[in-house]
Amino acid sequence: MHKAIQKFQKETTPNKMFYNDKGTPFGYVYDDSFLKFEQKKDRLRIFNYRAHAIDEEIFEELVGLGVQILVLDEKDGKIFRVWRTSIQKLETAPRRRLAGTKRVIIELTKCELLSGDPEEWYIAKRSA
Repeated sequence: MHKAIQKFQKETTPNKMFYNDKGTPFGYVYDDSFLKFEQKKDRLRIFNYRAHAIDEEIFEELVGLGVQILVLDEKDGKIFRVWRTSIQKLETAPRRRLAGTKRVIIELTKCELLSGDPEEWYIAKRSA
C-alpha cells in the first residue's frame, strides 16, 4: 500500500499541501482525502502510544475544504502502516492542548489498518 501511495503521489497533483515549521510537507489534500505522513516514534505517550494528533486549526480547514477521509502513512523504521478514518469520526474525537496547540486526537484503535502488520493491541481491540 505504501508503494501505491508513492505512485499515486507521483501521478497526482494535490489540491493543497501542509508544511511543518522546517518547510517540509507533511500532509496533502487530494479531492475529498487528506494524506498525512507520521512516524511511529511520534505517537502520543498520553494515549499509550496508540494515537497521533492533528492541529485543530488544520482539522477545521480540512472540514472547510470538504475532506471526508484521513489517511495516515506511518513509518516504523523500514515498516510502513497505512491507517484510515473518516473526518466525521474525528469531529467527536478528543481534543487536547499539546505543546501549546489545541489538537484533535486520532486514536489508532478507531482507525482501519489498510496495510502493514497489525500490532498485538490492535488485534486484541478488533477481536473484542
